[in-house]
Amino acid sequence: ETKRCASFEEVITYCHQAAEKRHALGYEVDGVVIKVNDVMCQYELGATLKSPRWAVAYKFEAHQATTEVENISVQVGRTGVLTPVARLKPVFCGGVTISRATLHNFDEVQRLHVNVGDHVLIQRAGDVIPKIIKVVKKRNKTTKPIKPPKQCPACQAPVVKEDTALVAYRCENPSCTKQLEQRLLHFASRSAMDIEGLGEQVVKQL
Repeated sequence: ETKRCASFEEVITYCHQAAEKRHALGYEVDGVVIKVNDVMCQYELGATLKSPRWAVAYKFEAHQATTEVENISVQVGRTGVLTPVARLKPVFCGGVTISRATLHNFDEVQRLHVNVGDHVLIQRAGDVIPKIIKVVKKRNKTTKPIKPPKQCPACQAPVVKEDTALVAYRCENPSCTKQLEQRLLHFASRSAMDIEGLGEQVVKQL
């Protein structure tokens, strides 16, 4: 699928053509990489610590789909931060079946006015992470808005918002079982100690 372009207009045309035929390819793609086709120019342009200055990624529009919110649960992270998660009616989007999407925080829940039973537009951000973009149909306009819990769903300890300037609500119990699970998973992860075999199920047993 490589093409040498003689002008910037040709590059734009190729990007549009690639976006149109992405679904016909036998593999997933999320964009096109445009490179300067001259080794000496590449050497002169150089690179930053993260990327070359002689190449740039053109990203396609993200895959989108509409589905229904079946439930909204609350996850407890390793630092005690509570994160609302939408459980979705499974929908096929961008090559995968999506059944859940993070709502990030309770300010985002209020901004979207999302509730159980609503039909929502979801998008795979970067063609990887499912995200709710907006509500397209309300189940019931009189439904009470979802508010942060006053107690941790895992250990029932009080939930606090340490700083009014921040959006995070936090379980203040350092011995919370969910926090312990998440801390151990983080410790064993590839980016930390890289302990093979210490996955979610083993951590729960421990």
